[in-house]
Amino acid sequence: MFAQRIARILLKAAIVIVVLFFALYWLLPPALNAAFDFAATREAIGHEVRKKLGRELSLDGEIRFHLRTLTPGFRLTDVRLQNAAWGDRPDMLRLDTLGVEIRLLPLLLRDELDIASVELGGAEIYLERDSDGRKNWDFSTGLPATPEPKPRPAEKSAGQPDGLHWFVEELRIRSATITYHDRKTGRVRELDVVSVDASLDAEGFNGAVDVRYGKSDLHGDIRAQVKPDKITARLRSKLFDVDDFIATESRVRREARARKKIPQPAHEPLPFEDLAGITATIRWDLEELRYTAWKFQDLRLGGELREGRLNPGTLSGKFAEGNFNGSLAIDAAKQSIAAKFRANDLRLATILTDASGKSLADAKLTMAIQLDTSGADLAAVRNNLDGPLVLETGPVDIDMPVFYASVGSEAAGVIRNWVDPLPRIDCVIARIDVTNGVGEVHPFVFDTNELTVLGAGTVDLADNQLNLVFALVTKKLSMFSLASHLPVHLRGTFARPTIQVADRDIAKKFFLSVLELPELPVDVLENVFGVSTPAEKKSLCSAARQKAQAGLNIGQ
Repeated sequence: MFAQRIARILLKAAIVIVVLFFALYWLLPPALNAAFDFAATREAIGHEVRKKLGRELSLDGEIRFHLRTLTPGFRLTDVRLQNAAWGDRPDMLRLDTLGVEIRLLPLLLRDELDIASVELGGAEIYLERDSDGRKNWDFSTGLPATPEPKPRPAEKSAGQPDGLHWFVEELRIRSATITYHDRKTGRVRELDVVSVDASLDAEGFNGAVDVRYGKSDLHGDIRAQVKPDKITARLRSKLFDVDDFIATESRVRREARARKKIPQPAHEPLPFEDLAGITATIRWDLEELRYTAWKFQDLRLGGELREGRLNPGTLSGKFAEGNFNGSLAIDAAKQSIAAKFRANDLRLATILTDASGKSLADAKLTMAIQLDTSGADLAAVRNNLDGPLVLETGPVDIDMPVFYASVGSEAAGVIRNWVDPLPRIDCVIARIDVTNGVGEVHPFVFDTNELTVLGAGTVDLADNQLNLVFALVTKKLSMFSLASHLPVHLRGTFARPTIQVADRDIAKKFFLSVLELPELPVDVLENVFGVSTPAEKKSLCSAARQKAQAGLNIGQ
């Protein structure tokens, strides 16, 4: 009897406990969310953020808990983080929603903070740098000047971990906007984050990103390690438009820059300082890259950056129905850049059509570039350029109606009287050797079956100055051919050059490079240029091509 009575009492107690448990399970969270205003919680969180970052954190929306699970969590709305005191916006960060879920069992059993998910929605992040170089994401400037007293180190028992191990299983970001404002240059950039799905822990970030900037897109997988600092990225783009990243100045913008004494775009510093501490391995595949009207397809970019040194990165792709490949090396500490590129079988008609909408001529074009430079900004990089640039074509087909329309009716009439039809163009070859931003042109050959145009001289990229000599040499004797042997001196600025007849000394100085270009009339070389002809005879185009390619070390 006594045992049965005890059993009935325990059974009733168990039923009461179960009922109370389920009542609390279902009723407590709604009651907690409805009845408690969390004023103390808001103040406590704001105090901790203010102590750590020196900024105010505002929780103006709702705070909702969900506790009916072993993965409890909370959800906040309308979260704002104060900007730096000198910033031009009140908030550095705004969040429409912030949701966090935490797994209880790892925290209770293994002393691990396992954050099942963090979800950010409608984030607006505003980053800015002022004219003195201060950054609003540098929170050390907002902290109190007096250091806090260091706590006494607690005695560590055997087997005690160094700290709480934490990780985020799933970080989800949707519909975020990141704005960067450089007040020194006046430039504003805005990046749209479509999505981020990643994991996060004390060792780094690992996940997939999808972002948009203007018409450009970028998506792929990124792994960022903290110790050691290293980034590994496998990126892809359907379209990358360079114009999105190049500032174009209107009249209003130029006037504003002049008033605020903002440096010209050419004098804006290049991001060498930002690269100095980065170690990264990157592979980037682009379906299409646009620069002005030109389109590059199937680009493959890869390289390894170690402490600001790119050793060297490779680049290949297609352009104008041809292909190109090369390498790019960067040393951030020395602010130096070295580039080698070669393009083969480019279609001249495609290049001209993309640039002007007109296909004036068609030919197969080959280009080779081998340049070294250094400098803190674009102007210095341009002024310090060193190395050769070579351009070659085979036979060129001229679209006569387009050609005559482009030169104008008066010039077209003169050309028709002199040479009608136009001669067959066998080759166009030019080499420019650049030293400290000044390019020496030698040779320049425009060869046809009836006449040859020879050129030489200098192009000063820093001062935008031309100093070139050209001569048109006909291969058939006539009154026009005798007159055309007189060299023409082209000089002045790129925008307003002047043309006049060159004297004999200038012609001789600039045309020494034609000594290795045979098959020119003897009277031209000796009487006009004041030089002697070589005894060996060979094709003018092949001789000019051989001279232009001399000393180049660029793959075919």
